[in-house]
Amino acid sequence: MKIRKKLLLPSTIIVLMTVPLVPYSYSDGLKFRFGYPISYFTAYDLAPIRNNEILVSRIGFYIPTFILDVAIVYIILALVSYLVSKLTINKP
Repeated sequence: MKIRKKLLLPSTIIVLMTVPLVPYSYSDGLKFRFGYPISYFTAYDLAPIRNNEILVSRIGFYIPTFILDVAIVYIILALVSYLVSKLTINKP
């Protein structure tokens, strides 16, 4: 199966947009997990930020899970594209 860049870019954008648009999927009071269908972004709710601390130290971005999410969305988009093309070709 050849990877189609016209589907890869939208699937990546869809997965990235789940962080600000979809509510968090898990929270235990110290961390909030974001991402859909599988959580790949974590924001830690710790004590206030100190002067020598940066905000990036309070987040976690899990690349393997992100790639898995992109693959899942890509497969769904490819299946929908395939089904739409089959339905439009068979119309009289």
